[in-house]
Amino acid sequence: MKKLTALLLTGALAISVLTGCGNTTDTKDQAATDAATDATDEATDAADASDATDASDAEATDEASDAAVESKGTITVAASATPHAEILEEAKPILAEQGWDLEVTVFDDYVQPNLVVESGEFDANYFQHIPYLDDFNAEQGTHLVNAGGIHYEPFGIYPGTKSSLDDLADGDVIAVPNDTTNEARALLLLEANGVITLKDGAGLAATVNDIAENPKNVEIKELEAAQVSRVKDEVAFVVLNGNYALQAGFSVAKDALAYEASDSEAAKTYVNIIAVKEGHENDPGIQALVKVLKSDEIKQYINDTWYERYREEVDGYYDKCMELARGRGDREEIYNTSARYYRDRGDYERSTAYMDSLLTHYAETGKKADLGSIYIAQSHLYEKAGDYAKALEAMRKGNDFRYHSRMDQAQSKLAEMQALYDVNRLELEKSRLAGRNKLFLLVAGGIVLLLAGWAAYQQAMVRRLKLARTQFMAASEEAQRQSRRAQESEKMKTAFINSMCHEIRTPLNAIVGFSAILASTDEEQEKQEYVSIIENNNALLLQLIGDILDLSKIEAGTLDFIHTDFDLNELMREKENVIRMKVREGVELLFEQKYEQCSVCTDRNRLSQVIINLLTNAAKFTQTGSIRFGYEMRDRELYFWVSDTGSGIPADKTEQVFERFVKLNTFKQGTGLGLSICKMIVEHLGGRIGVESEEGKGNSGLSCPMFRERPRRKGRRSNIPSSRSKRTNW
Repeated sequence: MKKLTALLLTGALAISVLTGCGNTTDTKDQAATDAATDATDEATDAADASDATDASDAEATDEASDAAVESKGTITVAASATPHAEILEEAKPILAEQGWDLEVTVFDDYVQPNLVVESGEFDANYFQHIPYLDDFNAEQGTHLVNAGGIHYEPFGIYPGTKSSLDDLADGDVIAVPNDTTNEARALLLLEANGVITLKDGAGLAATVNDIAENPKNVEIKELEAAQVSRVKDEVAFVVLNGNYALQAGFSVAKDALAYEASDSEAAKTYVNIIAVKEGHENDPGIQALVKVLKSDEIKQYINDTWYERYREEVDGYYDKCMELARGRGDREEIYNTSARYYRDRGDYERSTAYMDSLLTHYAETGKKADLGSIYIAQSHLYEKAGDYAKALEAMRKGNDFRYHSRMDQAQSKLAEMQALYDVNRLELEKSRLAGRNKLFLLVAGGIVLLLAGWAAYQQAMVRRLKLARTQFMAASEEAQRQSRRAQESEKMKTAFINSMCHEIRTPLNAIVGFSAILASTDEEQEKQEYVSIIENNNALLLQLIGDILDLSKIEAGTLDFIHTDFDLNELMREKENVIRMKVREGVELLFEQKYEQCSVCTDRNRLSQVIINLLTNAAKFTQTGSIRFGYEMRDRELYFWVSDTGSGIPADKTEQVFERFVKLNTFKQGTGLGLSICKMIVEHLGGRIGVESEEGKGNSGLSCPMFRERPRRKGRRSNIPSSRSKRTNW
């Protein structure tokens, strides 16, 4: 029922959507049309004081009809599609008869039409009202003025995901235009329909910051005017002005849930105008355009196109509304709807009569209502009807009801404050009694604590003596362990020196021996062979020295570890190119890239040292087949692997490969320190290293899971998940 009421009232306002002066035989319809025209006429008179038709113009028109029309020029106008462009198209032939060629260009926003007029590209535009024009000039620095008021378009609330304002729920979203003037109209319309309450005096300058009460916690979504209708499927309701409502397929009469009243401040203020650049308002073409748009022909077109189209629909909705209300016996709905219907039709006598019936109904039923607002609305109707005595009396009654209502609210608030005061006073007394009890408990508790403290002191002394004894025994055992470690260290030192001397002596003997042979031979091929042997042993000797230095630095804690961010794929490609020169002919070397991008933070040089060592070992022991290496994420950590088709490692010797000077194949060159150093580097970086292989199966693998994350600057992020998190067991 309430939806039908809203539709009815929307249709009633559609009478005033586009003001006209068309004649009709029905006096009541004429009264409605006149009432709808009042708002536009008032605004038009204020904007354009001279609207009289010169008799000489009629004579000139008559003369022109008898001869060929002389071309006076072209008038270019920027307009919104509906209804402005449609009205201009109707004016084209009339202007053509006067010698003016009218060119209309449609724009779908509220900005460009003003900019093209300011630049001189267009003579005028037709889409806006005076408040919007004033705000646009202030914000954009343009110099546009009003050349004449034409018609008024009402704001309406239209359905989105919900079809009735009665369905408004807590937290619903309502979309409104975000420009200054249209947002104020939208908020005033929402206030008029009980959705929100604005601060006193907000008026046509209201913004969302002026919302004083929002009982449903409605979210006001501010959008550019042309975008509001496009989100109707995403929000509960949309609030649109006339032209964008028509473009969206909404009919004021059929679809609006509520609308601006014809006697509202907005109806008198927001008349649509012809806007031109300052100094051109009196141009002959502009004057001709304004006169045609305000002519009886255009007014009749507006009336026939919009008023007559919806008048019967409005009456039909009203009849249906009354039928349903009478079927339910809802007298309140009957009186309220009828009062508003006849008010918008200009029948103020019948409207006030229904308001009287509504007031009587409330008095008989004892139902609570905002009687003050009803009496004030009735006062306005009496004023329009010219009965100022009754208007004054109704205004006094309305103010009395509002005063008593506010007094009742004040009394209720005072009672609440008194009750709150009494509660707080009782709580204060309880707090005082509780404070006294706490003091007693504190004193008693203090005594108990003193006694307990003395007992605890005695127990602590006993525990301290026991602990001292335990520490003495532990210190004695630690001293014994340190002695054993010193002995073992001395043995390891001796073994290390012996191993080092052996390892150094082997390449050194080769260098010395072949150097002597080289000096005594004249054969060029032999010389090259000896030189190659000497160079290989030189490299081996340098590697041994380097490994020994690295080993000593690691043990002494002086080996530097510098963490940086770098591309892991780039590093792996570099190592692939280096090792490819050491791989035997016929052996395939393949880097299997797992991720397109992988940025890590660790010591690049030390990681490179580990990877090179693993790949070198694989190349050394792989005669045929392939060597594959790569990395992947495992449990939020990076897992490095090297796999080859070499000879493999016996299962019982997999743990020995990481010991110093261990060489499983004594016939292969090497220091026996590489894997030991790799293990120490990886463990220092927070990882684990191991080997998986079986002798005879030709498979071996080494893994190096994660690296410890270094302190990072705030805001830096990696593009791979947790590539430097805590270490895990592998």
